[in-house]
This record gives sequence, structure tokens and C-alpha cells, in this order.
Amino acid sequence: MSRTTGGGNISGLINYMFREDKVMSQFKYQTRNGEFLPHSITHLLKGNSLREWASEFEHCRMQRKYKRKGAVELYHDVISFAKSDNHLIDDSLLTDITRQYIRRRTPNAPAVATYHTDTDHYHIHIAIAGVQYASGLANRVSKQDFACIKQEMEMYQQMYYPQLNNSRVEHGGYYKTKIKNRQKKHHEFVRKSIQNALDVSSTMEELKQLLNDARISFYDRGELKHYGVSYDGTKYRLTTLGFEKEINHLIKEESQLIELDAVRSTNQREVHIKSQRNLSSRLEAIDQMYNDYMNEIANTPRNEKSLSLEYDSHVDESLSLGKSYSEEREH
Repeated sequence: MSRTTGGGNISGLINYMFREDKVMSQFKYQTRNGEFLPHSITHLLKGNSLREWASEFEHCRMQRKYKRKGAVELYHDVISFAKSDNHLIDDSLLTDITRQYIRRRTPNAPAVATYHTDTDHYHIHIAIAGVQYASGLANRVSKQDFACIKQEMEMYQQMYYPQLNNSRVEHGGYYKTKIKNRQKKHHEFVRKSIQNALDVSSTMEELKQLLNDARISFYDRGELKHYGVSYDGTKYRLTTLGFEKEINHLIKEESQLIELDAVRSTNQREVHIKSQRNLSSRLEAIDQMYNDYMNEIANTPRNEKSLSLEYDSHVDESLSLGKSYSEEREH
């Protein structure tokens, strides 16, 4: 893939791109105005002829917001394929590759494209306006951004057209370096986030909540729970990050606390049951004391005064024990 920039004549370039000897092998279609044209791909253009396209490019050029001497008025990009892949290339493939490239390279500026098969290797010509369609701003991309576009197109080709083995190109290392630096930053961000969360978390639930706030989530692998974490579509194993032992220790501590709480709860229930049994025993003792007292009264003759005094004494004791039982039962 190559790129040519300059202040060339748009009419001259479009006429060259669609010159008869260049596109003679293409299937021609009839436009609404009756003109026969070879295969073309347009973007942000309303016309249906070479003249109309050239006029729209010129109108776009006149809308430039910041005018300066030597400004680029037109871009001419070429996408080439290896000669040995010619038999694998058809109209649909070329159209798709062209549209994918235009979408990445010039989403906001007019473009027209076609392909040539008059040489040993098939290639696509793309004419791109130097000014964006509505804003009037320059349609420039930096070398770094253009390197990224080429790398993205290479990846797209390998994914959807892997048969074009001979047309693969290893573009410069800038894009790969950019990806590597981004991955390094993400890795460091994940490590720091986990460490900060571990410093203030006493349970796995707290740890998960803090990591979720940073868009980091745990994932399992098979039966292995909390095998690693995921961030921005990338998975990181805890062993690689160096937190496997710390998180396993936190899980173990949390499990022990749960077991301890269960034991405490069981002990409290047993104490409560024992207390209830003791209260029941005391109530039975009160009932037995009262029954013995009543039997004694029934079997032993006494004068009314002594009987009344002794009865009152027993009643007071029974009431006191009954009140104590009620208070303890409420607690």
C-alpha cells in the first residue's frame, strides 16, 4: 500500500483512473444519465459521472476553512496485490477492501475509487479530497496514524481473505510498538488496582466491589475459581500478576471467619436451649413445691391463722420464682 499527496488536478486524476485502457477488462454499468462507466466506489459524492465527481471535489476544495500556500488539495492512495494472487481476486473482494480502507482513512471527506488490472498485479486507485466535507478542515492524517491504518487493513485482510498469502505485508513497527506500550500500561494498571484493593479489603466481596469500580472482574477456568482477572477484553492470570498467594490467603481467611461465625451461632443456640431447659426445670420445681404444700394443708389440721401465714409465705415464694422465670424467659 502506498500514498501519494500533492496539489494535482482532480479532473486529470479521475480521468486517468477511469481511462479506457486502464479499466478495459472491467464490467461496465450504465448510469442514470446514460453514460457507461467501469466499476467505481464513491464516498460522500452525489454525482454519477466523472465530470460531476470532479465538480464536487472542486466545490469541497473551495470550502477550506484555513487557506494557505502549498496546502494539499488532493490525496491519491494506491492499494496493490501480489501478481501470484490475481486468480484469487474478484470484484466483491476489491470493493470490500476499498470500502474498508475509505472508512478508516477518510470518513469525513469525499473519495472515489476504482481498480486496474492492466498490469501484472491488480491494484486499487483512490482519489481523496484534501478538505473534509462539512467542516472545511484539512483531511490530513499523521504518519503514525497512517501506519495504524495500514496495520489495521493488513489485519482485516488476514482475517477475511487469508487466501491472499502473497499479498501480506509486514508494515513498520510503530503500530506494534504502540500496541505493546498500551498492553504494558494496562498490565501495570491492573497490578496497581489489585494491590490497592487488597490493602483495604478484608473479604473477597469487598475486593470484587473495588475491582469492579475499576472495570476489572474475576474469571474462572474450569473448576479453578478466581483463576485470573479480565480488563478491557484482556485476561491476566493471578500467577502472572503475582497475587495468587495473597488472594488465596484472603479466601482462606474469609472461609475461616465464616466457619467461626457458624460455630458461634451454634454455641449461642445451645446456650439458649440450655437456658430454656433450666427455666423449665425451675418451673417444674415451683409446681412441685406448690403441690406438696397443698397436700400438706389437706392432710394436717391447722388453725386458720397459722395456715394463712404459712400459705402467704409459700405464695410469695412462688410468685417471686414465677416473676424471675418470666424475666429470664423474656431475655
